[in-house]
Amino acid sequence: MTYLDETAVIVACTSIIASFGAVATLLTAFQRKKRKNTVWVRRYLQLRDQFGTYNTLLPELSNRPKFYAYLRMDVDTFELQRH
Repeated sequence: MTYLDETAVIVACTSIIASFGAVATLLTAFQRKKRKNTVWVRRYLQLRDQFGTYNTLLPELSNRPKFYAYLRMDVDTFELQRH
């Protein structure tokens, strides 16, 4: 092997090692920046099962004549559409 061949091999190996080092550095930086996924839900959306229109107002209106004025349909039609 000549001197030129040895130099070319050393340069090639050095560039490969440098490339692996750069990739490893980027991966480490990416992993460091990655946060755990969290879900944020507004308080009023969490409580809609208790205080939402469907659960509070509609059962109250279903026994009154105001149901039609509010939804523009009678209780029987609403029940058919709901299921």
